Amino acid sequence: MKFGVHFAISREVVSVNKTQGIYKLMLAGEHSLLARSVVVASGARYRTLDVKNYRDYENRGLYYAATPMEGLLCKDQEVIVVGGGNSAGQASLFLSGVAKHVHHIVRGPSFASSMSQYLISRIESSRRITVHTNSEIIALKGKPSLNHVTWLDKENGQ
Repeated sequence: MKFGVHFAISREVVSVNKTQGIYKLMLAGEHSLLARSVVVASGARYRTLDVKNYRDYENRGLYYAATPMEGLLCKDQEVIVVGGGNSAGQASLFLSGVAKHVHHIVRGPSFASSMSQYLISRIESSRRITVHTNSEIIALKGKPSLNHVTWLDKENGQ
């Protein structure tokens, strides 16, 4: 609003036409908008765990982000970050600053092919992050919120 932005929340865009550098968006309900730029923010779809009861713990110990809010919830706790990409690497680094310890679980043999080298170097040099490769979460437990996670090291079966 500071910059004069007008919000049209939850309106379906029916069509888009561009004339002389100006976009005309026809919205459901026969409203239209004119703009020099259009940003499509269609949301994110998070990969979920292959554990039958993971939905029981969403926002009750299982989160899809590592923001300051999750940092407060994880303060001085042992936490687990799952994933081999840059987002997971950034989450591990952020949480290592507030959590007691971070266990970073990666399904593959490493995250070298899917993570930036600067993140890998920072994770590997942190004493507060332990990387568990070739591993996957197999069980979640706790009432009313998540407090126990079991993972399997696929290399040694433990």
